[in-house]
Amino acid sequence: EGIYFYSGFAFFYTLGRQDKMGGTVSMIRLIQRDENTHLALFTHIMRTLREENPDWFNETILEELSNMVKTAVEHEISWGKYVTKNQILGLSDHAIEAYIKYLGNIRSQALDLPELYPEARTNPLSWIESYSSMNSTKTDFFERRVTNYTKTGTGINLGRLRPPQA
Repeated sequence: EGIYFYSGFAFFYTLGRQDKMGGTVSMIRLIQRDENTHLALFTHIMRTLREENPDWFNETILEELSNMVKTAVEHEISWGKYVTKNQILGLSDHAIEAYIKYLGNIRSQALDLPELYPEARTNPLSWIESYSSMNSTKTDFFERRVTNYTKTGTGINLGRLRPPQA
């Protein structure tokens, strides 16, 4: 969770940034909201398992978890490049790779795993945050459905899934 689909999200948000496919971008935001919920849940489960069963998380298991993140990053980069063919204005193959590696670092950090990509410590597509954060946009109530809603308290710290804001 939190890596797969993200090159696709970036593709549609790039189009949205160019004032294209606004309705589709709104739907993609809803899909990403669901993905972020899954991400928060599974991150919480992994952290709780590690707290309650530290002996399960030996060096071999931690290495396997890091390898799983690496594999997800490689697959998503490959897919993103395949789909866009380096032909989307504002979303180059290099940007896709840098963005997905950055997400791999953030996901690893949230699981207390080592940083995988030292060259990807900053978000090369930071403008995406304005699309991917459900509470960052205002909606004219009469023109569109309101998509941000009150979330119940889960006790899950969603802040650990994102880098600290500067």
